[in-house]
Amino acid sequence: MPIISTKLNTPTRVYVVEDEPLIVTNIRISLEEAGYEVVGWSDNAASALREIPQRLVDIVLIDIYLKGREDGIALASALPERLPFIYLTSYSDAPTLQRAKQSFPAGYIVKPFDEADLRANIEIALARHAQARPPSPTPDGDSIFVKQDGALQRVRLSDIEYLQAYDNYTFIHLPQQRLMIRRPLKRLQEQLPPQRFIRCHRTYIINRPKITSITGATLWINHTPIPIGKNYRRPLLQQLPILNGE
Repeated sequence: MPIISTKLNTPTRVYVVEDEPLIVTNIRISLEEAGYEVVGWSDNAASALREIPQRLVDIVLIDIYLKGREDGIALASALPERLPFIYLTSYSDAPTLQRAKQSFPAGYIVKPFDEADLRANIEIALARHAQARPPSPTPDGDSIFVKQDGALQRVRLSDIEYLQAYDNYTFIHLPQQRLMIRRPLKRLQEQLPPQRFIRCHRTYIINRPKITSITGATLWINHTPIPIGKNYRRPLLQQLPILNGE
């Protein structure tokens, strides 16, 4: 019986990011026999990020150590929001686990893995994803409330310059103040309007109207330089109204 994606009433669409072709083949055969559809695969983060948004993917399987400059954890941090992913890795050491858990995977499977275990993890991840609560709306559409010293402080979205990740915390930078909240950057982004707040780096989200200038791999908000990640540059520029005068 085919496993159906609730998104399009079609078989669940899986994308695989793995640099061992034999493992990819085994995964594809196993999943397709079970009724899934493997819609693509890549051995590096850069090509995966180009292809995944074009493939109507339901879930991504990611090897942590890949070819190229970016590893699987960096890739996971750059995936479209709310797209579930599962790590497939040969590593279960404490430093790798610590880095991996900060990206909030839907699963973590250590190689060599059992095919039934892989399918079970995918189904559990999809079920949790389907039942996840939608992001909380902002109270009146133009502000959020941030808990500080036991009180709720109202922060206007237009006053936020940028947000910066620090482990499982996020710093909210205002013109004259910096607030810290116990919430990862990726989760916080889900509560912010995407037309205004753009991810420019795995550890930074910027308020688009606050950008002063962009030079190479750096953008400026007033006198503050903020790095632009390689995988974020094109999506960032596509959301800016650029008038080419050359």
